[in-house]
Amino acid sequence: MDKIFVLKAKEAHQKSRTDELANDIWKYKHPNEEIDYSDREYVSWKNSLPIFLDCLMAAGLDDVYVVFEMKTPISNKAMDVLVLGYSDSHENRVLIVELKQWSNIYTKKVFDPNKVYIPEAKESRRHPFKQLNLYVNNLKNHHFGIQNEINNGCRIVFGKLAYLHNCDNVEALKRDQYAKWEKFDGCAFGKGDKEKQKLIRVLQNSFISESNDFLLDTISNYEAVMGDEGLAGLKKHTAVRHP
Repeated sequence: MDKIFVLKAKEAHQKSRTDELANDIWKYKHPNEEIDYSDREYVSWKNSLPIFLDCLMAAGLDDVYVVFEMKTPISNKAMDVLVLGYSDSHENRVLIVELKQWSNIYTKKVFDPNKVYIPEAKESRRHPFKQLNLYVNNLKNHHFGIQNEINNGCRIVFGKLAYLHNCDNVEALKRDQYAKWEKFDGCAFGKGDKEKQKLIRVLQNSFISESNDFLLDTISNYEAVMGDEGLAGLKKHTAVRHP
């Protein structure tokens, strides 16, 4: 498998109008397998990616880089989308996007604030904000290119965003038993044109339409490393106590 699968937003959007984008992502992730058109993940790519890419185009961000299904360096988990670009003050900016097909956030079944019960799936899934936190921490501490640039004094701003385009009660992700996630206010978007317009405005305020080749090179410098946080934990675990 290639290290990353990346396209300019405009090209990705064009491919998403047919099955071409979903097919290309499948070939990236499963290079030796025939496409399974009924696969749950494949179906989610076809359903969610065109809607999110529509928002990028509506925000005028044709030239930003979009990375699909990139694995975190020290786990088998894949991030749905990373958007790489510049802020209006020309800061290097990485936006991690978690896309969900969920139609409802059920708040009475599970009492672990890090999990969400999904009625249509009849099972619990990790809370999207928990996922996003894990992804950012993983990239900062275990992605060689990113950690190398940060250690050299480079500023990279990480943003987090969850888009649940089928969900009417997306605010439930931050209420009641999920109150610990209130700090993510303005980072989750649900169903309907009003929510879509809010997301478009957030994208417009996050990026300018300019390619950030530096960030693309940094992300492509993909090698798992222990990282400062991991080394600190390892030292603590292996420390020898003297009497």
